[in-house]
Amino acid sequence: MPEPSPEGPPAARYTWVVGLGALVVIAAVLINSVPNSGRGIRGLPPGTTAPEFTAASALSGRPGDANVRQAEGGSEEDGAVPACEVSGAQTVSSCSLRSGPLVLTFVTRGCEQQLDRVRSIAAARPEINFAAVLFGMTAAESQQLARAGGWRFPLAADPDAAVFNLYRVADCPSTVFADARGEIVATRLGPLSEAELEAEIEMLKTVGPDER
Repeated sequence: MPEPSPEGPPAARYTWVVGLGALVVIAAVLINSVPNSGRGIRGLPPGTTAPEFTAASALSGRPGDANVRQAEGGSEEDGAVPACEVSGAQTVSSCSLRSGPLVLTFVTRGCEQQLDRVRSIAAARPEINFAAVLFGMTAAESQQLARAGGWRFPLAADPDAAVFNLYRVADCPSTVFADARGEIVATRLGPLSEAELEAEIEMLKTVGPDER
């Protein structure tokens, strides 16, 4: 992963974090929509292989940006080595979540309630991998949010929204559903009810592990 950058002063940080999250979302919309004629803001097309990333666990509080270098390309800015070659006890990697279908939820402060709805159904779905990306916050802010939420599934810290942009989502929350082959089935922008989450998960179950 890239070398961590020093943390800035904490004063007034929490007062403006919701506004900062909104600015991150707006910036991501602009970045993703310009080169794609508006298609990018709805997420990657169904059938696309879910991009690889490895990031610090939000619970660890470790500073540093996520590694989003893909196996078949990328630059030093994305990571010194491909994301799947990075490992560690305090990391979250999409590469280790390929054992089954994946529900990947993107949140920042202000829309984290979506993770409560994910938690309410995750325990009853052991065949599904659940994970979340906390984007647009410092390591300390992501750690505070993760500890306060008490969510049990993997939580990745994405301070510069590199993973958020990699998946071309542009709302808070956004949820990506990938099947057991690692292919994206759907991306849903905005809050989802438990019933809506269940319906999307049922779609994932149409592809079994033996079809990977």
